[in-house]
Amino acid sequence: MRSLPPLLATALLALAPAAASAADSYVDDDGTGADCTQAEPCPTIAEGIAAAGAGETVHVADGTYPTQVTLGEGKSLVADGDGAVIDAGENPGGTGLSPFDATAAVTVPSGVAGATTTIEGLRFVTDDDDEDVGRYGVDVVGSGPTIRENSFDGFSWGAIRMSGDDADVLVAGNEITGSPEAGNNHPTGVEIFAGADPTLRDNLIHRPGSGASTAISLQDDPGGAVTGATLLRNRIHDFTVGVDVTNTEGDVSLDGDLITGGPGGGWGVVAEDSTAGAPDGGEGDVSLTNVTLADNTSSGAPDDTFGDLATIGATLSLNSVLVEDSIKLFTHTGEVGTCSIAFSRGPTTTGDACASFQTSAPPEFVDPAAGDYHLSPTSALIDAGDPTAPTNPTDFDGDPRALAGPDNGRTCGDGPAVRDIGADELDCHERGITLSYSKRKDAFRGRLTSDELGCTQAEVTLRRKRRGRAAALVGTDGTNAAGRYSIPDDSPRPGRYYAKVAQAFDSAIGLCPAKRSPILRLR
Repeated sequence: MRSLPPLLATALLALAPAAASAADSYVDDDGTGADCTQAEPCPTIAEGIAAAGAGETVHVADGTYPTQVTLGEGKSLVADGDGAVIDAGENPGGTGLSPFDATAAVTVPSGVAGATTTIEGLRFVTDDDDEDVGRYGVDVVGSGPTIRENSFDGFSWGAIRMSGDDADVLVAGNEITGSPEAGNNHPTGVEIFAGADPTLRDNLIHRPGSGASTAISLQDDPGGAVTGATLLRNRIHDFTVGVDVTNTEGDVSLDGDLITGGPGGGWGVVAEDSTAGAPDGGEGDVSLTNVTLADNTSSGAPDDTFGDLATIGATLSLNSVLVEDSIKLFTHTGEVGTCSIAFSRGPTTTGDACASFQTSAPPEFVDPAAGDYHLSPTSALIDAGDPTAPTNPTDFDGDPRALAGPDNGRTCGDGPAVRDIGADELDCHERGITLSYSKRKDAFRGRLTSDELGCTQAEVTLRRKRRGRAAALVGTDGTNAAGRYSIPDDSPRPGRYYAKVAQAFDSAIGLCPAKRSPILRLR
C-alpha cells in the first residue's frame, strides 16, 4: 500500500485526539466525590493520591484527615488553606500498629526521574499517649522531597525521618514541637540515617517538658553512615541535645543556627567519631560558622555533664561562632577530638586548640531569660567576626550579613562592614517586634522596642499570612512610639499571623526599613 505524503500525514496527526493527561487531585474531609476533582473533591488523602497523576499535586482543603499513606511517583501534598490537619494518631483502617514498625503519617519512597515531591502547609499531629500509632510525621526513603512550612506536634519518635542514598531532602521553614513525654523513644525532631544528605534551613525546633530528647540526630546504622548535612539558620531550643552528629561519611556544616538549652540543661552540639578508622563512617568533620550556642548547661551539674559543644574523637572547625560554655573533650577508642577556632568567642583565650578563642568578652544578649539572644548594640562581638565575605548572606532574622555596625561614637552604620560573632547580625536601624495572642482578652498584643540607635515611632499592623497570595491585613494600632501595642480581632481564625512595621522616617537617622515579627501560629 502506498504511504501518505508527509505533509498530509502530519496534518492528520494534528487532528487526532490528544491522549488524556494526568491532573491534580483535590481532597476535602466533607467531600463526597469519587474522582477527586476541584468541583467534587474526595474525602480522604489516600483517594486523592490514587487519583493524582505521577508528578502532580494533591490539594488538601481545611479539615482533619486521619492518615497513614505512601506518597509515591513524585506526587506532592499541599494545603490549600491554613487549617489542613494530618492526624497520624489513628490510621484509616483503625488497626493498631506494632511499636517496632517504622510507621508514618506520610511515607515518601523513591520518586520518578525529574519529579520533585513537595509537602507544604500542613499540620501534622499525633496521639501523645499511644506510641504504637503514627510514629513519624514524614518518613523519606531514598528520595529528595521538599518539606516546607508545615508544623509537627508531639511526635514521640520524630517529626521527620530520612534515609537512603538519594535522600537529598530539603526541610525548610517548618515548626517542630517535640513530644513533652519522656521515655525510651527519646523524642526527636529530625532523624537522619544512612545515605541521606539533607539541607535543613530556617526551621524552628523546640520541645516542652523534660527528659531525654534530640532536635536533629545524624546517626550511622547497619546500612552505613549519613553522607552529610547542611544546616542553615535553624532555631533550636529546650532539647537535651540540639544537634547530634555520629560517624558521618561526609562533612556536616552549621551556618547561622541558634541553639539554646532548656531549664534541665543539655548539649548544644555533640560531634562523635567512634568508628576507629572504619571505612563506612566517621570520616566527616563538623564545621560551625556564625552559630550561637548558649545556656546548654544546668546549674549545679558536674562540668562534664552538659555543655554547649562537645567532641568525642571528632574534628571541629569554628568560624565567627559564639560559645558561651567551654568545648568538652572526650575520647573514644583512643581518638581525641581536635579543634580549629577562628574569629570566635568562648570562655577562655588560652590553652589547647579547643580552648583558645579569640575573645572571651561577654555576649551581652538582649534578654536571654525571655529567649532573646540578639546582641545588644554595646556588645563587643559586633563587627568582630571573620572579615571575609560570608557564604550565607543573611542571619536568622533575614537581616543581611555583614552590616556596618556602630562606631565607637555609637553612630549607626559608621563602623566597618564586618560580620558579627554568632547567629545574630546587628542591624542598628532595627526595631524589635514581638507578637502574642491573648485568648482571655481576644486580642493580639505586642511590643515595639527601640534602642538609642533605632527608629522611635512607626505604624504597626497585624497581617495574616496567606499561601500563594499577599498577606491579608487584619488590623492596625496606628502610629505607635516604642512601647506596647494591642490590636483587637473579633474572630481570630487558626492560621499564621505576624506584626509588621511599615517603612517610616525618623528625624534622627532618616529612613528606617520595614520590619516584621516572627510568625505566630494560632491552632
